[in-house]
Amino acid sequence: MAPRKTFFTLRQKIEVINVAEREHLSVRKLGERFNISKTQAAHIVKHKDNIRKRWQSGENLDQKKRKLKNEAAQIDKMCFEWFVHARNQQISITGPLIKAKAKEIASDLQYHKFSASDGWLQKWRKRHNINFKCNKPIFSEDDQSEKNNLEQKLLIKNEVNEQISENIATEEFIVKQEQESDEEEQGEDFGSITCYEDALKVVKSLKNFSKGDFFALEHLKNLEFHFQNCFLQEKSKNC
Repeated sequence: MAPRKTFFTLRQKIEVINVAEREHLSVRKLGERFNISKTQAAHIVKHKDNIRKRWQSGENLDQKKRKLKNEAAQIDKMCFEWFVHARNQQISITGPLIKAKAKEIASDLQYHKFSASDGWLQKWRKRHNINFKCNKPIFSEDDQSEKNNLEQKLLIKNEVNEQISENIATEEFIVKQEQESDEEEQGEDFGSITCYEDALKVVKSLKNFSKGDFFALEHLKNLEFHFQNCFLQEKSKNC
């Protein structure tokens, strides 16, 4: 049975390279010596120059996995903050929705090499211990000050919702706002709304129109999130 892949520290990789050069061992013998597969041994030898550069740069010799790159780490962090905010509002979050949000964040950061693949999603869930079956509120920090901060945000959100009429979530409200936007700003004429994609375009225009109006802008963000979720679910059903 072939050895399972073992995550080596930088120190261990340097040792493999030194033995390979000193004793001129084949990758098979090298794998047997360190109890790793031939593929892993060959990969270490092939990338020995890069490994030595990391060693010379003063990187932690005992760190097994390299840290996420700055861009990927920022996407990871922002996506988790968004997830925590949504979960604390009892909003159901799905895998496709998380991947869509990650792509949106990457686009905003102009990080075009990012791919929100299924593999990325699984690693992201594992890093943050995310369980889709559990929809209870969570906190990104354990300390009381962070909890109080999140509770304050939720309180503000509730006050906003109380001051906005219940019918703002209906299509009638969207059409009304569109008409007001046309009269005051001479904006685009979106015509009739026949699908969630059309609704998202209208909401985007309304967000631009509502800059400076905190209450309207907060609601439009929630409305955009809801339509985006519905759009993805509808798209998934049609596939």
